[in-house]
Amino acid sequence: MGDSIANAYQGHQTVELQSLFGGSSSGELSPEMPHKGNAGWTDPASEQLNGICSSSSRPDQLDENATLVTIRSIELLQRSLLRDAGFAALCLASGGVVALLCYWRASWYAKLRFTRVGAGDQGASHVLVESLDSLFTVCPLETARVATGAKHGARWTQSLLSEVVGSANGPCTFGWRNERFWQTPGGWCRQRLSLKRSYVDLHDLAARNAMQLGHNWEQGAQVCTPEARRWLTYGDNVLTVVVTPFIILLVLEFFKPFFIFQALAILIWFLQKYVVYAYVILALTISSALFNAFESWRNLHAIQKLASSECTVLRVTAHADGVDKPPTLRSERVKSSQLMPGDLIEVVPSMIFPCDCVLLTGQAVIKESMLTGESAPVLKSSLPLDPPEGGRGYYDPALERDSKFRLLSGTSVVQIKRPGAPPANDGSGEGGPLRSVWDFGLPTDAAGKKRMPVVAVVGATAYNTAKGQLVRAILFPKQAALDFEKKMYYFVVNLLLYLLAAIIATIVIQRNTNTAALITLNCLNLVTIAIPPALPLALSIGLSVSFGRLQGKKIFCIAPPRIVNAGRVNAACFDKTGTLTEDGLSLRGVCAVRETEEGARALTAIQADVQKAYLEAHQACSDSQSSSVPAARLALCHVLAACHGLSLLEQSALELPDENCRDDPRPRRSWKSVLGLEGALAFHRHSEQVMPEGGACEEQNEPPAPSFVGDPLEVQMFAQTGWTYSARPDDAHFVPAAPVHPYSVWSHPLLPPSADTVLIPPPEEDDAGRAALAVLRRFDFDNEIRMMSTLVLELPPGTLGGDHRSAALLAKGAPESIKERCLPASLPVDFESQLQALALNGDRVLACAYRAFPCTAATLDPLLRAPRADMESGLTFAGFLVMENKLKPETPGVLRQLTAAGLRQVMVTGDNPLTAIAVARKCGPFFLRPSRRTFLLDRGEDAAGTSGSGCVLRDVATQSQLDFDHHWGKGGGADLEQGAGDAAFGVDLVVTGRAFQALQAQHNDSGKDSRGSLPGTSSLIHPESPGGAAFSPFESVLARANIFARMSPQNKVDLITALMDLGYTVCMTGDGANDSMALKAADVGISIASKEVEEEDSVNAAPKLWPILRHTRTPEESRGILSQLDSCVLQLAHIGAVPLVLAEGRSAMVTAASMFKYMFTYGLIQTTSVIVLYRLQLELYQYMYLWADLALVFPMVVLIPSILPRPDLTPGRPESDLLARSVLVSVYGHSAILIAFQALASHYLQTQSWYQQPLPNTPGFDAQFNQNTTESWLFSTFQYIFLAWTFAQSFGKFRARMFTNLPLCAALGLQLLICSGFLLAPTPAVRRAFRMVDFSPHRGFLFGLWLLAMLNGAVHLLFERFAVLHQSAEPDPVDPQPILQELREQQREAGRAKSRAAERAESCWTEGGHCIPTKVKPARYQIVSRQTSPIWAALQ
Repeated sequence: MGDSIANAYQGHQTVELQSLFGGSSSGELSPEMPHKGNAGWTDPASEQLNGICSSSSRPDQLDENATLVTIRSIELLQRSLLRDAGFAALCLASGGVVALLCYWRASWYAKLRFTRVGAGDQGASHVLVESLDSLFTVCPLETARVATGAKHGARWTQSLLSEVVGSANGPCTFGWRNERFWQTPGGWCRQRLSLKRSYVDLHDLAARNAMQLGHNWEQGAQVCTPEARRWLTYGDNVLTVVVTPFIILLVLEFFKPFFIFQALAILIWFLQKYVVYAYVILALTISSALFNAFESWRNLHAIQKLASSECTVLRVTAHADGVDKPPTLRSERVKSSQLMPGDLIEVVPSMIFPCDCVLLTGQAVIKESMLTGESAPVLKSSLPLDPPEGGRGYYDPALERDSKFRLLSGTSVVQIKRPGAPPANDGSGEGGPLRSVWDFGLPTDAAGKKRMPVVAVVGATAYNTAKGQLVRAILFPKQAALDFEKKMYYFVVNLLLYLLAAIIATIVIQRNTNTAALITLNCLNLVTIAIPPALPLALSIGLSVSFGRLQGKKIFCIAPPRIVNAGRVNAACFDKTGTLTEDGLSLRGVCAVRETEEGARALTAIQADVQKAYLEAHQACSDSQSSSVPAARLALCHVLAACHGLSLLEQSALELPDENCRDDPRPRRSWKSVLGLEGALAFHRHSEQVMPEGGACEEQNEPPAPSFVGDPLEVQMFAQTGWTYSARPDDAHFVPAAPVHPYSVWSHPLLPPSADTVLIPPPEEDDAGRAALAVLRRFDFDNEIRMMSTLVLELPPGTLGGDHRSAALLAKGAPESIKERCLPASLPVDFESQLQALALNGDRVLACAYRAFPCTAATLDPLLRAPRADMESGLTFAGFLVMENKLKPETPGVLRQLTAAGLRQVMVTGDNPLTAIAVARKCGPFFLRPSRRTFLLDRGEDAAGTSGSGCVLRDVATQSQLDFDHHWGKGGGADLEQGAGDAAFGVDLVVTGRAFQALQAQHNDSGKDSRGSLPGTSSLIHPESPGGAAFSPFESVLARANIFARMSPQNKVDLITALMDLGYTVCMTGDGANDSMALKAADVGISIASKEVEEEDSVNAAPKLWPILRHTRTPEESRGILSQLDSCVLQLAHIGAVPLVLAEGRSAMVTAASMFKYMFTYGLIQTTSVIVLYRLQLELYQYMYLWADLALVFPMVVLIPSILPRPDLTPGRPESDLLARSVLVSVYGHSAILIAFQALASHYLQTQSWYQQPLPNTPGFDAQFNQNTTESWLFSTFQYIFLAWTFAQSFGKFRARMFTNLPLCAALGLQLLICSGFLLAPTPAVRRAFRMVDFSPHRGFLFGLWLLAMLNGAVHLLFERFAVLHQSAEPDPVDPQPILQELREQQREAGRAKSRAAERAESCWTEGGHCIPTKVKPARYQIVSRQTSPIWAALQ
């Protein structure tokens, strides 16, 4: 092997990075070029960014990070002196207006400053980049100068990048959103290390790069080495966050459109002599700008602190002492910023990973609470050398199968375990002899032993890591699906139309009496009055109040704008385990194999005592050596004891340092290790005293048992076995004695050196000589095949002669997966019936199997190298593990509340479909209706090669089957029964993941996008209905099925996306990392805690986000912050917060609409008053404006959003479209009412006998002190009050009644009292302050004006109550009445119903007093749900 290594080392001098710079080799580090930011891993040739987002990949189907770095279009720009001079002249001539407009719109800047050139033009200096959310950015182009470069230690300066373009030395590049894009012949692409390669090739890549780095280090500094090319491609491993100085942020704040408008308005007010008012507004504007700039500056500092992670790490390289000697691994201390993809690092305890890595050797216990919020540490295992199972021969970090090898940036190391021996492999490598880090010489550890360190290969750095993607998502937040404020600007056009009419009227009225300058000033004053300065505050304060209320209930929303999305939700999807049911499963017992009187195999009843079952099975094996049934029963107990992924966690490992990284990354040895006692203590602790709770231990004064790392269910199952977990002592100073003693099992003569774990049976008085089990290989749980297995070797007590050994593969997993791999003769006759009975009882069932391998020392080695597929075939069935999963007590009540609100509810689980059915029935008639037949839609066993989907429908009650494809096509089409509704179909569907994938593939192959119409007719799609729509079987199933079982994480994402395509607004609720992708894909994602979080539970990383996300103190909150940026994160351990989130979303949406209408009419009141006065060349006094803005409007802006949401959800949803008929009716109706009453009040004044019309240009004329101005202002103050009163009403929809908000009621009452005093009995001081005319001699007029104001308020209130619809005209997807009726019948039969709950559910649905909903175009899911077909009729 030494010659081959030396030859490879010599030939590696010419191996260079195959990228944009030339050079190739079979062992290169190939950068990956994801197509337009797509997260999928494809060949570099097909991953080039062609400038325009591909039409084949919809932007909404990209993941969050890919959406942020996906470019819609790229245009090359070239500078010219002529355009530079013209642009400067335009800026000077316009007084900076052109520069300001170009600052707001980068596309305008590109048009004025640059010339667009073609893709091949060498003179391009900049690029105009358009993102998916239509934001434009101008970026400078750079040229990579690969022929030169300077090396400073292990860094290269930026001299490798030059802004001088047009050079043929290297490709052009530009940076955008912390990502670098390169120009290739096929277009623009971004680079990253391609990890989609086989496990063997990934090991080979790491080994080759270790040799390359060692060779470059020996060579010293050289010009543009392959390492320099890698640096040029990937850059430094630094999350750069530029903190803009506070002064610059303040200046940029003043350049925002709102502040520019405010500055112009203040200037106009100064010119019109409203000095006091202008100063007040100026002070408020400057204060707001200072606050916003400070918040931005503080947030940038917090993000920079979060992103900062530079530390010292140990980089592993291979150095050769001579040409004929093989390289030896060495560790060198480098800064984490110098790491690049492909480097090797040594994993040590207490370190925090500065990059994403793949573990190559050893094991590591990782604390991932920083990213996932899981409080329990996670065991990571090394990447095997044999190919993975399931036909996917490539490493893919997106798969759950490969996540156990991935080490994420920002996670910390709790404990490591060095490998004892090289891993087994089948010796199949591509492209030459197999290489891995095991082929190098081993380094010497601190104890003087040559041992392999725990090594990981760097897979991603900087912003390509998980932490980098988080920081990028914070810096560039994506827009919400519903941009309420953006729609508001479209509606402002209506106000501008009225304003235009007012300006025209002002010009016509004043054209003969005032100068052009004064008329212009008056028109500009109208503009400043019509658009209220507090409009942005009024629209955003509602979200802030809802955010604070949710936070007070331990519900943390990562993106407050997403709260509005929660108000539109009409479909709620739930994970089952840990969400609807209790998080932890309890082992009920085992169902072992027995032999019937006829000699057939059958299953026993549930045996709760596992230890007793083990003793009986062991005794049966000793008594009967011929029958295989006792061996199967013994193997079932062995599965419980050995087939798991548990690992020991030492107590000292739980005490992690608070700092991110140590300067010295090597682990510090304790005093026990220094004295040579740590190994002895560890041996006794692991071999003698490591006993989980429930195990037997004789001594009383023993230290507490160490913690286990792994699935809590496996910890519980292992505890019930009574076995002892023994880990290999990691110290050579301790030499065990008494080789036959069970505590000295590590000196057993049959124990191979590769075994690092031994399971010891419980000690008993009979001393029956039960064998221990040494773990040789472990195949972790794979989501693709839904099973795991462990290869064990029996270690009988005593010293045996000969070379006889007995090994066995112990497997457990999904019953259907185990059944496929078992010998048919070993399956019991009642396999299906027992499984169905247990599943329908709500139990979770795992099947167990084994395979015996009698072997010797010579034949044991092939077992260690055999592929997994070969090992897990020909199994013998051993029995069932039966686990109980109880419903959370809050689940039925929450589901009922959601049903009463008309929401569709869907269960999405990875569990058995029959178990899902049982849990759904325990929940109530929410997922499955008792009055309907339940059918299971699954893919048939002989579906391979069929032309259709291959799905079959099986009646859960009768077990009768129907061919889905046959019945779907029968009859030749489908009809839409308008008005048939959901009650027309007496069928409930339960869909498996296999059927879902088959129907989805059939749907995609038909060429039909579910958001649009068919490009052509397909036999798989029903002909178009009279309504012009056509639907596939996939869409029809989606509209009916409420339970989806055996769904993988990717299946869940596809389901959420498909439901959204049908028009649903989806809320997904889950509790684990498996649901994270679905949570991010949904409109609203809610991540609940796995347990109730106490106040004192905290993490050190959370305060780093304090200025960004308010109070972040708990692990569960950190999970949501770092992995669910658009989700709500709960500290509650149940779904009770789902209706709270939805209620707050509905309340926030109603509040935003109400505040918009109030601010709209507020500006309209002042504009109308000014126009009426302009007719007589009069105007309001500045203190009158101040009273209206500060004393009447501002308190309502603060207090109206504080109205609480309705405590229970009501049917319907708030209107989210500001151009909907109900909103237009409300705004235009109130506008007409207030204009009419202002005109009526003015006419009422002018009809009085004592009225004196003001005459301009006459002695004593005062435009502000006259009867008209006083009357107009006094009357308009009541309009402010009554419109606030009107828009604060909820009328029983979505918000609590206004009278529950005592501060609001007190403020309105006080305002009404004060304004009535101003009108009816003003004091002389008030008259002087507001320059009011004294109307006290005319008491009758004042009282009549007060009555007219009261009548105006009553008209506003009655109009809003009876003429305006306060919910969306779109009907709910589910009629709650039949479901609630069935629920009430069930409750009455069980004797648990309460009359008040039934009456409340009835009253929640009753509607009255509202106008008939507007007829709107139904959503796609509504049409699909009414679709009829012969298949549904055949099932009823």
